Amino acid sequence: MQLGSWDVDVNGQDYVVSVDRAENGKDVVRINGRVAAKPIAPEEKDRSINIGGWPYILRRQGTDRYDLQAGEAAAAVKSPGALARELRERDDRLAALSVLAESNAPATLSRDPFFKRLPIFVWIGIVGLIAVMLYVATGPGYKKIAVDRVKCVLTEMHEMKGSPLAVTYWFKNKRILPDNAELSVASDGFDRWCREKGFYRKVGEFEVLDAEIVKGEATPTAIVRFKLEGNEYRVKVPKDLPISWVD
Repeated sequence: MQLGSWDVDVNGQDYVVSVDRAENGKDVVRINGRVAAKPIAPEEKDRSINIGGWPYILRRQGTDRYDLQAGEAAAAVKSPGALARELRERDDRLAALSVLAESNAPATLSRDPFFKRLPIFVWIGIVGLIAVMLYVATGPGYKKIAVDRVKCVLTEMHEMKGSPLAVTYWFKNKRILPDNAELSVASDGFDRWCREKGFYRKVGEFEVLDAEIVKGEATPTAIVRFKLEGNEYRVKVPKDLPISWVD
């Protein structure tokens, strides 16, 4: 049962956010078809999610409906275009003051040392703006990617035993594996991985605790720590490779 669907444009990228009611009564949040957060229990009123690096909030509106709202951080941050426009307007004002100061107008203005230094501050502001834009463009670091991947796997395992999405996220952090032979290898490996800890079943409640980048690896790799059914576990999460247990 679908409880809401929204088309969101973040920095020129289109995202589809949806909320569906699962068989266990919890509401599953997906972004572009991928599980994006811990399922919302009936007693919960809202859930914070991240869309393209920006915070949003899903708020419950009655029993079977949600409203998607921009988070406080997203609403407070000015867009790069607005910042650039403010810089241009300030430069224009400074240029006008400079021309007036050097003219022969009856009311002669003298240059204050502050105005001589101001262009340096403008350049510092431009450099800072570029740094923010580059950070937004490059997206989250691998630590966050690894945490989100583990959340996806555990969420799917919590929703149903043998979830095909749990298999593909565990194998390569992908929603679909186009090759049937590769899918078969992934399924066999996932079954073995689950049986190592007795999880070849529908698992219970979980919480992802933290992550740590493994230095010196040829492939970006993180160790992710989580609690599942009251017990703590650690897994090794290499980029686009199967997840493994860390004893």
